[in-house]
Amino acid sequence: MRYFIGLILGLGCVFTATAATSFDSYSDYVAHVEKQAVASGMTESRIKPILSSVKRYKRMSVESPLAEEAPEMNLERYLRQYAPMDKVRQVRSYYNDHQALFEQIDAAYGVQVRFIVAKWALLHDFGREQGSFPALSVLISRGYADQDNAYWMEQTLAALQLVVSGQYRLEQLTSNGDGLLGPYLLSPTQLLSYGVDYDNDGRIDVWNNLGDIMATLANELSEQGWDRRRTWGRQAKLTEALDASLFNFETVQSLANWEALGVTAWDGGRLPQISNMDVGLVVPDGIEGRIYIGYPNFKLLMGESFPFYQAIATAYLADRIKFQ
Repeated sequence: MRYFIGLILGLGCVFTATAATSFDSYSDYVAHVEKQAVASGMTESRIKPILSSVKRYKRMSVESPLAEEAPEMNLERYLRQYAPMDKVRQVRSYYNDHQALFEQIDAAYGVQVRFIVAKWALLHDFGREQGSFPALSVLISRGYADQDNAYWMEQTLAALQLVVSGQYRLEQLTSNGDGLLGPYLLSPTQLLSYGVDYDNDGRIDVWNNLGDIMATLANELSEQGWDRRRTWGRQAKLTEALDASLFNFETVQSLANWEALGVTAWDGGRLPQISNMDVGLVVPDGIEGRIYIGYPNFKLLMGESFPFYQAIATAYLADRIKFQ
C-alpha cells in the first residue's frame, strides 16, 4: 500500500504570527491565503492559478445532529437517543458486510476498525452529511468569515497542498459545508497527514474507496499510539468516596492504584491485572451515574475536544459489534 506523505511546513506557526490581521474584502483575504501558502513552502506559480479559480461560497455550516453535554442530558438518555438498538443493528450489519476488508486493515495497522465504524455511525449517521461542494471555496470562505479561528487557515493550506502536490485536481476535492471530505468527513489535514492508498491504484480516494478510507483512519489512530492489545476501557464501581478532582482524566494512574482507592469492576470483582498502563476514571454524571475506567485508547477516541458522552457511546457501539 502507498502512503501520501504531505508536509505542512510550519502552517500553524505561520498563521499564528499573522492571525491578528483583519481583512475587509474577500479578495484581500485570498491574497493573504496565497502569502501564507508561499510562507509554508508552496510555490507561488502553482498556487496562483488554483486560487484564481476559487469562488466565494456563501452556504452556512452544517450543524452536528448530536447533542452537547448540556445539563438536561445525561448519559442514560444520551445512549437511548443516539445509540438505540436500531443503530446497533445498523453498525453490526455494516461491519459484517465488510468484515473481510476490516480484518485485513485490523491486521495491517493494529487498530480495531469496529471503533472507526462506530464513531462514524454515531457522529455522521453513515455519511449522510457528505457534500459535493468545492472544498477550497468552502474553506477560504469560512476562513474569511471567521478570521480569528486558526482552524480554517490550517485546513485551507492543507487542502491547497493536496491540490498543489498533484494528488488531486481542484474539482476532485469536494466537501460538505464545513470543508470535510467524503462520507467519513475527514479534514484536509487528516488526509494530508495520514492518507493511505490501500489498494495501490495510484490515488487516495476517501470519497469512494472504502479500503483507502478505513486504512487512512486506522493509520491515524496507529500513528497516535493506539494499542491493539487493549480495548477502550470498562465500566467500574466505587466502593469508597473519592475526591472529584480525580475524575475525568484529571488523574491517570495504574489500575492497581485505582483498586487501592476502592475502584472495582462493575460487578464488584477485581480490576484487570494489567501493569505499565496508566488509566483515568471517567465519571460524566457524578458518582450516581455510570462510572468507567478509560484506557489510553479511550483518550484517543476522545481526541482534543470529543465529549465524554460521544466517546462512551462510540465505545458502546464498538462493543456491540464485537459481542453479537
